[in-house]
Amino acid sequence: VGITRYSHIVRPHIEPALARIDAGVATLRAFARPLLADGRLPVLIPCADWYTEFLENASEYLDDAYRFLIPDLSLYREVSEKASFSCLLDRFGIPHPETKVFSKQGDRALSDFSRAIPYPAVLKPADSSAYWRHPFSGMKKVWFPKTAEEAKGIADRIYGAGYPGRLVLQRLIRPTRRSTLTVFCDTDAVARRAVLGDILLEERGGTAQGNYSAVLSRPLDRTSMALIRMLERVGYRGIANFDLLTEGDRTYVLELNPRQGRSSDYTRAAGVNLFSALISVLSGITVPTDFSCREVLWHCVPLDAVRRHATDSALLPRAEELIREGAVSSPFSYRPDLSGNPIRCLYTFLHGRRRSAALGEAK
Repeated sequence: VGITRYSHIVRPHIEPALARIDAGVATLRAFARPLLADGRLPVLIPCADWYTEFLENASEYLDDAYRFLIPDLSLYREVSEKASFSCLLDRFGIPHPETKVFSKQGDRALSDFSRAIPYPAVLKPADSSAYWRHPFSGMKKVWFPKTAEEAKGIADRIYGAGYPGRLVLQRLIRPTRRSTLTVFCDTDAVARRAVLGDILLEERGGTAQGNYSAVLSRPLDRTSMALIRMLERVGYRGIANFDLLTEGDRTYVLELNPRQGRSSDYTRAAGVNLFSALISVLSGITVPTDFSCREVLWHCVPLDAVRRHATDSALLPRAEELIREGAVSSPFSYRPDLSGNPIRCLYTFLHGRRRSAALGEAK
């Protein structure tokens, strides 16, 4: 945790059992007590599926001590469970990869889907929060089995670790572009901010596979607007983060993360401060709708690693243009946090070296 421990602006407080209701509520209420005594009301912003799930289940124990904005529990379950989210996309006519769902107790075997879903395919848990609560050796965020037999072996390992939910088998998209869309909806479920970004580089290994390391922001497109309308129609509140894949001239929606993404700082780099808007809304201030942003290259690994390991090399010329224009941003290059802080400078340098090496090994 050296990359955050020695920050001037972040104070880490480590609680291994934070996502557990009893420990999490006790820890957060104790943390809020001196702030409330000082007349301040703290804000909670979940940054992982299990933290959003925790807030959904613990909100009645925390809503007098914190402000936070999350979707209603029933809607959270619908959008966060990948199988039910596919059905929601169907209702709104929004494309997604062909999907089949099965469970440990189900009557249908993986081989039954081989005609509808050709191999190699994509296999992943429908319930991410439950999946990460049952770790096992070699665990991955998403799997790419080449045969039905391989998929069955993976499913056996997942269920053998105790995972209780459903699994989804999807057609493997051969994307010409990977994108991410982050949307903020206010307390009335009106979208107020939205930023679209194309993925220049993503992580390739293990549990980090698919996480974004370099993003190019750009104006919203037709699929983005369709997803924004869907969020407003279903009454979504808070931050939603979508994963998108484009194959040819068709864009598919993979999933909705009911919280900010690991790389949602790309929105700040694009000139859109989601959290300023969120805090304004939680303070009773009306925030006007504004979907504008500036085009910028956001990265959280060194630029030489972005150039060497780019997932989408077709975006490199545009990235180089933005670098020459100075339209580039990294969360690890914030000068007020580095100035007079040699230990953080060292950890930032070492973190970049480690990430670059990991990308090279996984390529």
